[in-house]
Amino acid sequence: MKTISIIYEDRSVIKYIRRRIDEVNYLITNTQRLESRIFKELECYYESTENRSIKRIRYIIDRAVVLAKKQYGIQKTVVFSDLNNEYGFGESLEFEPEDLLARGGETALENISLNEKIARLASDDRELVTLNAWANGFNDTQVSETLASRFGGKCDSHRKFVQRFRAKCQRKLTA
Repeated sequence: MKTISIIYEDRSVIKYIRRRIDEVNYLITNTQRLESRIFKELECYYESTENRSIKRIRYIIDRAVVLAKKQYGIQKTVVFSDLNNEYGFGESLEFEPEDLLARGGETALENISLNEKIARLASDDRELVTLNAWANGFNDTQVSETLASRFGGKCDSHRKFVQRFRAKCQRKLTA
């Protein structure tokens, strides 16, 4: 708690945090998570060293902003009516998405099967987060950074956990 008050006393750091968050607030859905991540990382930095460099502080803030843009960024959407194809004689054909439910819900069953596999493989929250991140296309480095920010600890130790867990899952799935 004392460390947080030290961070708040440094007006230049607070102004820089505010400015960086304001720059990306239209890209990130929840800026509160970004702000809490920044303060958590700064708190760790302030506790670990007495000689604090403004360059290092700005690096920590900028790194947190980049990670937040990757993880919490707003998805770009396209309206179906904008996807019209124009043909000769002024005709246009409106885009119609494929009806997945008409096919018998095969994809829904595949997703349920995937979620069941994930639930069976995960025995704790850290493993569940790892499996969901893999299912969403994250690589091991991104997964370890996410685990470090969510559960605490160092990225390197989480990276080793992810590697061991990958091997464990491969053994379970091939057995």
